[in-house]
Amino acid sequence: LTMIDNEKHFKSIERIRRYLIFLSAVAIAVLAYWNTTLPVSIMYPAIALIVITIIIIFYYAIRGFAYFAFENIGDVLIFKYYSTGNFSFKRMKISVSRMDFAGYEICNSLSNLRTDLVIFEWMNDRKAAYPPLNISALSAKQKTHLQESLQKFIEVE
Repeated sequence: LTMIDNEKHFKSIERIRRYLIFLSAVAIAVLAYWNTTLPVSIMYPAIALIVITIIIIFYYAIRGFAYFAFENIGDVLIFKYYSTGNFSFKRMKISVSRMDFAGYEICNSLSNLRTDLVIFEWMNDRKAAYPPLNISALSAKQKTHLQESLQKFIEVE
């Protein structure tokens, strides 16, 4: 039994993102309400907070952080994935038997800011690919462990 799960890291990323959005909303409200009477000593930090939050939100959007879990139970490989991005929501569960597992590919894009895992399965004597699963939120140690685990299933074939 192999299990890889980034739930704690994913939840902390979501918590930080929501906290920054809240702070930004407060700063925008303060600026909108007191825009003419607000002293410069308060206005500039509020604007800086808004700009920093926008940059961080775009960074998270580009990386596409998502919850990812992998486990093998007996002869079945199970991949669970869901994202809660700013503009989209995706949920997937992929179950592949060891006999039908045809391999995997790890793709880096956006100057290695984003990492996707593509799972291949044999279907009717043809190699079929599942949609990419974003694994950017996995730690380097978890990514290495995932690759080692998946490589074992390829070598068994």
